[in-house]
Amino acid sequence: MDRKTVVQLLVGGAVVLFLFAGVLNLACSSSKSSNTSSTGDITVTSTVTLAHSHQVTISGTDIDNPPSANKTINTTEYGTAGYGGHYHTITLTPQDYQTIKDGGTVVVTTSVVNGHTHDFTIKKS
Repeated sequence: MDRKTVVQLLVGGAVVLFLFAGVLNLACSSSKSSNTSSTGDITVTSTVTLAHSHQVTISGTDIDNPPSANKTINTTEYGTAGYGGHYHTITLTPQDYQTIKDGGTVVVTTSVVNGHTHDFTIKKS
């Protein structure tokens, strides 16, 4: 093998090695970005009013990426639908989501249904 062929093989091998290293670097860097921590959904039970409570689930995705507008969420139902069963709603503001995301606590009162409300204390565990 002449010197020119050896040089071409070495240069070609170096290029392949360089490209392989670049692919590995991209694979590693993309896996690092996908390992960011995310908040799971948070389910909270309300205060007891008129001998019952409700639950509400706050989306972990909304906590990690607070919505730009207020968001209204239904509570679980208490009782039987059509036979006195009812649910309430709560409304969380973008600032409420940011407070929860930052580790703070938000207390929110439900809508009035059947003449009563409930309070929810929401925070990350």
